[in-house]
Amino acid sequence: MPLAIDGKLTEEWLVEFIREEMQRRRFNCAVIGVSGGVDSAVTAYLAAKALGPDWKSKVAPIGPAGLTTAAGKLAALPVGSTFAGNLWILAKSWVARDPAYPRLTIARLGEIPVGGVKLFKYPGPQDQCLLVRTGDDAYVAYSQKCTHLSCAVYYERETSRLACPCHQGFFSIADGRPLQGPPSRPLPKVALQQKDGQLIAIRMVEGEEA
Repeated sequence: MPLAIDGKLTEEWLVEFIREEMQRRRFNCAVIGVSGGVDSAVTAYLAAKALGPDWKSKVAPIGPAGLTTAAGKLAALPVGSTFAGNLWILAKSWVARDPAYPRLTIARLGEIPVGGVKLFKYPGPQDQCLLVRTGDDAYVAYSQKCTHLSCAVYYERETSRLACPCHQGFFSIADGRPLQGPPSRPLPKVALQQKDGQLIAIRMVEGEEA
């Protein structure tokens, strides 16, 4: 049985390897001690098998509820708690890399004046955000939750900053980075799209990407 074709492990070899290892170790942490690429490949293969043939639709586009279902299937694998934990971490990392965000119309173009603010909820009903019109055709939107202790920030028009009233924290309206006070992380930004006279929230952007 070939180990690899064009540098990639073959499915037949992986299946046989997993079967033999599970039998030899009595279904207990089958891949402990397997090193490097083989360990990663087997983990990925078993995760995909556990989630079923449509694993991509169950992992990449799902939120916490769908991930819980996937976690249950992974935990049911007869491979020992340590290995099941590794599979769970892998599945969670897949979701973290590519979360699914809804598309939500939050305002009409020109609905608020320059310097005006509109509150909305995104991506979920508990996630308060604010939209600011900073120019004739310029809009920015951020999570309203301060990255220090989660107080609600507001737009300070006189200084063109986002301000947190709890501990005198201030953020740049241009990119959400902290300017003053205790906050050390930027505000999560709402990516916007203009289409057919509407402003549409399409995803959240955090950290350096913002």
